[in-house]
Amino acid sequence: IAARQHRRLVQGDVALRWQPTDTLTAFVRSASAARAAGWNLLDVATQPAALPVETGWHHEAGARAGLAGGRLFISAAGFVATTRAALSPLLGIDPAAPGGGRLFGNRGLDLSVAARPVTGLDVAASLAVQRARWRRIDPARPGDRPLFAPDVVASLSAAWAQPLAGTGAVLVPRAALRWRDAMAVATGDIPGANGGIAPAGWEAAAALQLDIPDPGGGDLGWLVSLECENCLASRLVDGAAGGLPVLNRPRWWQLRLARRF
Repeated sequence: IAARQHRRLVQGDVALRWQPTDTLTAFVRSASAARAAGWNLLDVATQPAALPVETGWHHEAGARAGLAGGRLFISAAGFVATTRAALSPLLGIDPAAPGGGRLFGNRGLDLSVAARPVTGLDVAASLAVQRARWRRIDPARPGDRPLFAPDVVASLSAAWAQPLAGTGAVLVPRAALRWRDAMAVATGDIPGANGGIAPAGWEAAAALQLDIPDPGGGDLGWLVSLECENCLASRLVDGAAGGLPVLNRPRWWQLRLARRF
């Protein structure tokens, strides 16, 4: 494979933003992308100069709003994206990705909400829905779902800031839940993922944080935090290697002490 190659690529990006009020913003954006072929050839002997440039388009539209006197924020956006290339960007990673004349498409919706219903309490939720699919698939290749692209991911979190009287310190308990839909992790059966499709699942995380201010004031001080990830030891298949499943991180605890200077 040639050590160097030179291509002249043209990319475009057009965006419009409209703010009818101080609390509402709408936007639309279209962008084209181009990348010289061959960056993902790995051990393939084909010369990059013989391959066409990888091109794509991404279109997005959405809105953001602040409501209830700044206590509620909502953001929503929809997108459509396509990519064309002679070689898959996941060559060597996603065996289901077709080679010649490849077309990859994705479309979806992102929604997020953040609120402070009462002083000290912050809650947030997000939802991401997409449909990522290979197109023009070789009939001999399995499936049309790319690896590691669940159709739905959702999260919910909350934090409560409780000042400790007479100390200036603030105690902040936090909790979060994350759920993901079933997703492709392999092109064939592996333990825990029939047909290479890992089942849907969820994880929980939590923390108890103590913020101790510096006597001199400002943002200086100490931070002490006891944290756990996957607190309930949920078992998820996140990938595959050598015909075996790769599991999510097991439950773990961390005690963190930090000094802000």
